[in-house]
Amino acid sequence: MDIGPPQSDTLRRPPWRLRLFDLWTDPLAIQPVNELHPDLVKKYTAFLEQQWKDHQALATRFKPGTPVVR
Repeated sequence: MDIGPPQSDTLRRPPWRLRLFDLWTDPLAIQPVNELHPDLVKKYTAFLEQQWKDHQALATRFKPGTPVVR
């Protein structure tokens, strides 16, 4: 099973959107607080997108190994 976007996704971007929750007042993470904290959404989205790019660049250094026969 592959993790991340499908191979047909040429941009190789994650298909999900950042959702923030206030776990002190909403411990079950039912109600996102994105609209209350747009600055945090922007900050963390930028951070996670940079992490995604860095991981994609790192992934190009590895080649598939030989299949494991069970």
